[in-house]
Amino acid sequence: MSIWQRLLTTQDALKRRLLFVGWLTAELKVHGVEPILVGGNALEFYTLGAYATVDIDLVCPYPEQVDGLLQGGGFQREGRHWYRPDIDIVMEVLGPRQYKLNLD
Repeated sequence: MSIWQRLLTTQDALKRRLLFVGWLTAELKVHGVEPILVGGNALEFYTLGAYATVDIDLVCPYPEQVDGLLQGGGFQREGRHWYRPDIDIVMEVLGPRQYKLNLD
């Protein structure tokens, strides 16, 4: 079963986002890129859903690599967010300068 089929059949929103972030992290790791999950979704994962949020915020040293994976995965860009309605995932990809991090 492909990741997209798994995401389509996973009813629990938290589990669906966990699966997606796990897949995305693994795909980026192949290219030597280690993203950092930040914001409300990081807190939601940490609290196992006690804190709820809708979008995934990811800091990445090379956001264009994430953009390419999302576009290839059927996501649409709306402003600064990527969205795929059928799996109900919204994502924002921030570069290190946008998040004021030194990733060197």
